[in-house]
Amino acid sequence: MSTSAILDIDPSNGLATLIADLTQPGALPASAYDCIILTQTMHLLSEPVVCIENCRSALRPNGSLLLTAPVVSRVSPRYPDSDFWRFTPAGIRYLFEKNWSGPFTVSSFGNLRTCVGFLLAHTVEEMPEDAFAVNDPRFPLTVAVHAENH
Repeated sequence: MSTSAILDIDPSNGLATLIADLTQPGALPASAYDCIILTQTMHLLSEPVVCIENCRSALRPNGSLLLTAPVVSRVSPRYPDSDFWRFTPAGIRYLFEKNWSGPFTVSSFGNLRTCVGFLLAHTVEEMPEDAFAVNDPRFPLTVAVHAENH
């Protein structure tokens, strides 16, 4: 049987099944999840280290954290006073080296064309298909982490 939880800090979110602040220690139930998918959120958290610890403690043994964070992005129009960080591949690798006890991998995705297209608010359909064919580590648009809890 599969179950899922949708986390939000905003109690007015009717889709959320768990209301919690990832910057507060112990915000997530211990050993509750096999997988945590945390997309495009870390830059909005004042305490990313606390978030990482919350995720690690909420994972069951052999669980996985799948995380993405922007490298290039506009300031959040919804939360401009809570948009704190941008993570380069080296920066997020360093963060996990210092704060994660299990194995992890860091990948980046993007190139100059996708970064410019993103900043110009182009949709995927407006971009030439070959714009996504090349991954240029000099111009990452987003960074991804797969971290395992052992």
